[in-house]
Amino acid sequence: MVELGFLLREVTRLHAQLQRTTVDCCRVTPTECLVLTELGRSGSQSLADLTRRLEVDKGWLSRVVEGMVSDGLVAKGENPGDRRAILVSLTDDGDGRCCQINDDLDDLSSRVMGRIPAAERAGVERALELLHAALLEESQVSPQECC
Repeated sequence: MVELGFLLREVTRLHAQLQRTTVDCCRVTPTECLVLTELGRSGSQSLADLTRRLEVDKGWLSRVVEGMVSDGLVAKGENPGDRRAILVSLTDDGDGRCCQINDDLDDLSSRVMGRIPAAERAGVERALELLHAALLEESQVSPQECC
């Protein structure tokens, strides 16, 4: 029997690898994919909020967003709620790219689930729902001391 910790890490690694390969077809980097899908899911938001949601360095994300502005995928504007903050939103091209990415990733998920015997799929889906809930709950707990 495979150790549970290894299995979860390996599933995560393989899924991330397949997602990166899929996203490469959409001509965006993995970080740009995160920005596009987060803005597509949550809507326009300040650069600071986007930094917190994605848990990345603000300076690094700012450079990524600048490149995406140059590529016409996102727009930056004044935040009506806070004139000091920059509001980031999808352009029409960015929204189209986000939809394409989501469609491609959904197709990937369907192909992967299609490789699971039909009689087992409902159980796998339920296990994924439980795993998702557990991961969300764990993400709310304070980090433990590192080595």
